[in-house]
Amino acid sequence: MADDTRADRAGQAAEFLVWTALTLSSPLHVFLPLRDMGVDGIVRLPGTDLAAAIQVKGRHPLKDGKLHVLIRDNELRDPRAVIVAVVLDERARQLHGTVICVDVPTFEALAFRRRGVDHGYQASIPFPPAASSRWFPYALHIDALAERLLPGVADAADLIVAPPPRVRPAGFGSDVGYRAEARLVALLAEDARLNTFKAFPDLEMVEYCVRHVHTGGIAGIQVKAISVDDSHRRGTVKVPPHTLRPTPNTWFTVFAERRDDTSPHPMCLLIPSMDIGDLLIVHGGQLTFTWDPDSTRHDASVAPYRLPTADLAGRLAALLE
Repeated sequence: MADDTRADRAGQAAEFLVWTALTLSSPLHVFLPLRDMGVDGIVRLPGTDLAAAIQVKGRHPLKDGKLHVLIRDNELRDPRAVIVAVVLDERARQLHGTVICVDVPTFEALAFRRRGVDHGYQASIPFPPAASSRWFPYALHIDALAERLLPGVADAADLIVAPPPRVRPAGFGSDVGYRAEARLVALLAEDARLNTFKAFPDLEMVEYCVRHVHTGGIAGIQVKAISVDDSHRRGTVKVPPHTLRPTPNTWFTVFAERRDDTSPHPMCLLIPSMDIGDLLIVHGGQLTFTWDPDSTRHDASVAPYRLPTADLAGRLAALLE
């Protein structure tokens, strides 16, 4: 196997092991990018707006007892992003217990400027760092990584009432819903300011995180969908009460499609999660509201949230600027 291919595979393995460690040792929820735009993943505390954008750097083997990290300029655009550098023991198929966790401004201050083709910042970190090393304050055990990424995450998690287990009936899932998610991803991909992250696994209200690549702002998105025709002009949107955790930076997107040919309706809804309670009624143990996508009534309850589907990405980008 070519050296560069082996290094890429080792780097990918190290990244997944970081997500595994965070999932097992903390309540954080991992979102992975659908396109590489400088951030390897977002971790989020369910039911809150606490989130961190992470760039993972994994190395194997060490050279001269040092962890060599090169981060290019295009990966350092967001000063709020966090760099996690790890060492992979390929034979044991696990990470070294010590990791380096540092925000972008601190990494730039401690590393050396690199010019040339791979312009960016480079660091050679004695591993593990001794107490005399300038990198020592940023070294920690991997089990403490979640708290370093989002200080106070353990206390915040204790205040959140966990939803009951989700019991999914046979045949759970919907082609209509799947197509709505695919349309969301396609629409967001048209705006170069946005990077979309998918939840792995789908555990909470937020199914996608959308990150503004210039400001670093992050929005949580829940996707809903209805289908309509001439005989069924209104569709019902259902929100499971046990997953509803409104926060200021989460939104519901609602798409509609035609039943006869599954073509998308030109209008959609973008509803702040803090507002959706004003629309919902209790029906059969579910929280629901109905929507006629062809209606243009200005006094309709959903009127403030209607917008052309083609404008959705631009509206989200503006909200994150």
